[in-house]
Amino acid sequence: MQPGLRIGVFFGIPLYIHPSWFYIFVILTWVYGLRYVSLHRDSGFLGLLAGLLMVIGLFSSVLIHELGHSLVARSFGIKVSSITLFLFGGVAAIEQEPKTPGQTFQIAIAGPTVSVLIAGVLILMNRFNSHSIIGNVGDTLGGINLTLGLFNLIPGLPLDGGQMLKAIVWKLTGDRFKGVYWAATMGLLLGWFAIIFGLWTALLGESQGFWMALLGWFVVQNAGTTKRFAHIQQALVAIKAGDAMGREFRVLDANLTLRQFADDYVISESPSPIYLYRDWE
Repeated sequence: MQPGLRIGVFFGIPLYIHPSWFYIFVILTWVYGLRYVSLHRDSGFLGLLAGLLMVIGLFSSVLIHELGHSLVARSFGIKVSSITLFLFGGVAAIEQEPKTPGQTFQIAIAGPTVSVLIAGVLILMNRFNSHSIIGNVGDTLGGINLTLGLFNLIPGLPLDGGQMLKAIVWKLTGDRFKGVYWAATMGLLLGWFAIIFGLWTALLGESQGFWMALLGWFVVQNAGTTKRFAHIQQALVAIKAGDAMGREFRVLDANLTLRQFADDYVISESPSPIYLYRDWE
């Protein structure tokens, strides 16, 4: 079952909102609303509305970022089952792995490319309206989209840059699993660095350090899960059906009573782990 609330369909892709999204929506609306009120003291309630507009624009940007991934994936014949917005952004759920390193790279880079393009458009538009409250909202959204695009290029899973690194290693080695291991390991290293550095700065009084540590924890959890899942996949690829089949079994007469079966087979000195029956009639 898909977690969260389904709010619509975009380009045939269901959109869900994770419960964690509502918390960050309220917090950011309040924070940015107070910021715009302080910058434009005569704006009053309009400042809070601008905060709401900014947060709606932020999550719209995240949605467009994920649509970038999704539409490129669909161009390769890969079905996208959903897009979910949550605390740290969004995720597009695709139903199968891309077949080639090139497809993986193109799907991964589509999101950051879209975010940087949005940032460029907003920054250019803001040059003509920079001193109004709407201009401030556009400036904030432009900076956030630029940060979103560049941050996702960091080469570690689960970020888009990690998918790009996976594709590069896969292309160079011919082994998709090596690509996953390299990208997941980089994600673990970067995540632990963010946790340690974030907690250290939080202890020094920087409130943003807590958020960095939380983001690092998210990266560590996802990178670790991806690495473990890749180990399972690689093990399953190496196992043949014959390796998983049992060879110790006994064939029974289907007309045996349960009493005879228990006496002759279950209580015997060397019972078989598997029993098959045959109807002799």
